[in-house]
Amino acid sequence: MKKIILSILCGALALQASAQTWQDALFFSENNYGGTARSVGLGNAMTALGGDPGSLTFNPAGSAVSSYSQVVFTSGLSISSAKTQGISEAAGKLPVGLGDKVSTGYTRFKVPNGGIILYFPSGNRHGYQGSSMGIMFNSTADYTSRLNAAGVNQDNSFSGSLASSARGFDPKVLGQEDWFYDGNDPARLPAYADMAGYRGGMFDAVLDDDGKFTGDYAAVTDALGSTKPGLAAPIYQKYGQQTKGFKSDILFNYAMNWDDKFYVGANIGITVLSYGINEYWYEEPDDPAEFQKHDIKYEDGTIAHFQSLEMKHSLGLKGTGAYFKLGALWRPAGGLRLGAAIQTPTLINLKETYAYSAETQLSGRYLSPTKTPEFEWVYALWSPFRVNAGIAYTIGQVAALSFDYELSHYGTASFRSRSDDAYSVGSFGGVNRDIHDALGAGQIFRAGVEVKPVPFLAFRAGYNYITSPQRAYFKGDKAVTFSFQERASRAQHQVSLGAGLSLGAFYADLAARLRLVPTDYLIPYNYMTYQTTDKEFYRKVVDLDVVTPQIKTDWTYVNVLLTLGLRF
Repeated sequence: MKKIILSILCGALALQASAQTWQDALFFSENNYGGTARSVGLGNAMTALGGDPGSLTFNPAGSAVSSYSQVVFTSGLSISSAKTQGISEAAGKLPVGLGDKVSTGYTRFKVPNGGIILYFPSGNRHGYQGSSMGIMFNSTADYTSRLNAAGVNQDNSFSGSLASSARGFDPKVLGQEDWFYDGNDPARLPAYADMAGYRGGMFDAVLDDDGKFTGDYAAVTDALGSTKPGLAAPIYQKYGQQTKGFKSDILFNYAMNWDDKFYVGANIGITVLSYGINEYWYEEPDDPAEFQKHDIKYEDGTIAHFQSLEMKHSLGLKGTGAYFKLGALWRPAGGLRLGAAIQTPTLINLKETYAYSAETQLSGRYLSPTKTPEFEWVYALWSPFRVNAGIAYTIGQVAALSFDYELSHYGTASFRSRSDDAYSVGSFGGVNRDIHDALGAGQIFRAGVEVKPVPFLAFRAGYNYITSPQRAYFKGDKAVTFSFQERASRAQHQVSLGAGLSLGAFYADLAARLRLVPTDYLIPYNYMTYQTTDKEFYRKVVDLDVVTPQIKTDWTYVNVLLTLGLRF
């Protein structure tokens, strides 16, 4: 697979200052539903079943199916495992860097569900039987992950990539006190990572014999006087990232029951999003003695030698939004149940903060660590509509079989600029076009089965097939459509198992779910080159002639949930 495809399909967008790309629009719009242990154990195929508090996310009418009130609380563990190794584009060649096999695990405690549903019977023998009201929160995404990669690189360096990105910018701009360029064109602002790297001593300006800036920069890892990627000696690199957070819907639900056959309900949903990512890039000599042969000379006569460097990047995202969902459930005959629901798009108001820090260790000279201010940006994400449909069949209280279908068109998502009193496309015209070109319909097929060998004990199993909404990748400015086979290969699978115990008013459910995702590819840094022949220093593109490390990651995600509930 060529590097251009790997660059687009990477799981994280390393060195990106903020989170507004078509990948981000997809990442924060997609749902990976949690809920109660019963709903997860059934693969969340709940649109036509109802009755369980976890079903409210899929069909608001489901709360009126059970003619009793209930309070519920679900806790659990979210577990991720990553196996990484650097790869090479060319068959039979060793990876450029980060080639060690590294396994990383990460576990966090989660609360994916909780709330209360109150049922009010009408006392009528026919017609309107009663209504339900509830407040419930259900998880719709879990951002728990951690990976690490390491290995020797003999060709290029992270610090060299910063030098290539900064090429052409005046050193006074990179080193100014307020971290902002005060020129006439704000587009000429250098990347904050470049500014942090320059101030942290990861690269420096190349001067001519008269002491004038040549327009080039050299990294502390490069051979003296080198203006092209070229290490002084092999280096040992490490890269890592950790993400955490969640997306949950707080549901204000109302539903009605007619003749225990037809149910209709509505949700006012409040989406709450919290996401954070921390990344680091670390480099040191593979053999310190080799770097002792390469002097770093300063104007004051000091001679130093490279020992290590590390850059860190943190990004946090908080957001809230609102939507409306309408659903219906019908029991036409016997154990047959049919359900459907539609959800409006969600406008999520987002507040983003991000910062960088950089530190370089040299023998023979002290360099002060540097840290950027915590930058802040507010904007909004328009998340697309959703449609659910389901069919289920129950055999009394003995067994249930359910199938669900969900559709959402992610190509309609968009970012919006946000001010105190208005929203507009603003500066997001380009990325919104990318969203439209790269993304299409995403579908989820869910199936679940429940069997009760005895009235108080239930066993459950579920399966999800989740198609990829990505229909194209970008080669330069052109969107290239995936083949059917390429798109199918990016589907996700989820399998779940569960059990439940019901003792009168009290019930307890347990579930475990395994999520299988396609192999992920990540490029932790790229070298940059001028976009135009006249070398406009503030317009650069990825230099495809420089092959940087590429990380292959195989992910495993596991969720374990325990639900405790009380009927009354």
